[in-house]
Amino acid sequence: MVHWTSFLRAAAAKPDVGLICLRTLFVVMLVRAWRPVFNPNIRVVSRRSCVPQSRNTVLVHALAMIPACFAVFRIRPLICAGLAAIGVVVAMRSAHRDGRRYERETIRLSFKTVSQDRSYPDQLWIGACVVLGAFWMLSLYLVVRDIFSPTVGPDASILRWIARFILLILSAGGMALYSQRPKGIAAMSE
Repeated sequence: MVHWTSFLRAAAAKPDVGLICLRTLFVVMLVRAWRPVFNPNIRVVSRRSCVPQSRNTVLVHALAMIPACFAVFRIRPLICAGLAAIGVVVAMRSAHRDGRRYERETIRLSFKTVSQDRSYPDQLWIGACVVLGAFWMLSLYLVVRDIFSPTVGPDASILRWIARFILLILSAGGMALYSQRPKGIAAMSE
């Protein structure tokens, strides 16, 4: 019997194994995205709210998967990754419009509101700080690592600029999060 760690050891020894798994995953995602387009009997809903998605949203999502697959297969990866990101944003916007249309038609809210406990805003703010801090530390590590041991390759400079941009965005997000801290936490820090 083959142990599951043997696959991980093979992936570490041959980096192409991980790329093959990633390509397989994206091809499966592409097929799953296009199934509802060709078969109208398949009903696609948003995960949390069970709002049915329109044909346009399903089509935009499927179209966004094509450049994502091209990027994984290294066919103009930067252009295709940008197009895939734009497609995902458009699909999210279209799904949001579907939710609002569903609310108007059925006269019920898609998402249930959370009861406003006294501790809820504090917990949400602390959780957002923890997540933002973890991503900030990861991006800071990437930027510092590139300073001391720069990567080489055709896309190395682009990746360095992306890491710096992400660090800048996360820093701005941290400042915005700090300025919007709840009153109870603001009183403790003064």
